Amino acid sequence: MSGRIARPPKLYIDTNHLINIGRVRRGEKLPPKQSADAYRFLDRCITEHYGVIFNPFAPIEWTEGNATEQSASQIAAVIDSAQLVYQWEMDQIVYLSEVLCECQRLDPSLQIPDLPKMQPLTPGGFFRSTHAVLARSVPGYFDSVRDPNGIPENIPVESVSEYVKTTLKLEQENPGRYNDRIEGWKASMSYDIHHKDEYFRSPKHWWLEWMRRFLQVDKVIAAFNPEFHAEMYLQNVDIENCPAVRLYFDAREKRIRAGHDPQDNEVDDWQFLPVVPYADLVLIDRNFRTFILQADRSLEAKVFANAADAADVLRKQEFNW
Repeated sequence: MSGRIARPPKLYIDTNHLINIGRVRRGEKLPPKQSADAYRFLDRCITEHYGVIFNPFAPIEWTEGNATEQSASQIAAVIDSAQLVYQWEMDQIVYLSEVLCECQRLDPSLQIPDLPKMQPLTPGGFFRSTHAVLARSVPGYFDSVRDPNGIPENIPVESVSEYVKTTLKLEQENPGRYNDRIEGWKASMSYDIHHKDEYFRSPKHWWLEWMRRFLQVDKVIAAFNPEFHAEMYLQNVDIENCPAVRLYFDAREKRIRAGHDPQDNEVDDWQFLPVVPYADLVLIDRNFRTFILQADRSLEAKVFANAADAADVLRKQEFNW
């Protein structure tokens, strides 16, 4: 790796590619048409000075189906070995943060909570819980939270391997949690597919309803600005200034037009979708890459499904780090 890197590039690597990096480390055979040299190079990148983005919801996927604690821990070990790890927020928080920042752009006097999209995980340090910020400051934002003050705002950093253990424990306590998330997503997507004619007649109406119902932007603005009326901001939000929101709706419109029934395995892809505008390089499943590029062709330069292609770009340092 030649040249000077002014800041660590942020890489998002999905589960299958993390598994392949682990296989190369252990000297195991890769699936057909996969390049061991490319994965070895990616391994060097993340263990030397590149940053890896960790989605704390990913261990739910790692521990599903025929997965074992050992197989999930092997995936976690790849991320734990990275020189720098960034913890990504849940998709809802990222979209909310973008829309609130856009509202503040419209009126700089507007008070909004600090909701970082990702935070570096420094061993022995802490990260700020956006869940706690919203639960404490916005009454009723999370229906399931009975005691907002009982949620710590500053949480000690733990390894990704510890996340796996915590996830397994939560799944044992609530075995239907993952399926509930899948069914909720499928119901939402099915509804939009069945009402696509209404959607395309007035997409802005649907955007506003999503901001009110899913993001609860009006509730957050009211909590921090009792004297302001949130609707005046929502009506003027320009989603072109919200890259993750823009990609979400572009991709969702493509998915609605496709029309086929939503599948269980899609939910994990959609959950990491807002990472894409903020990562320097994304290595994901081939089908979802195709879908993302249908929504935004400009992302072709940084979203890859082939590890060799991703490695070539990193070697050439085609990004402006």
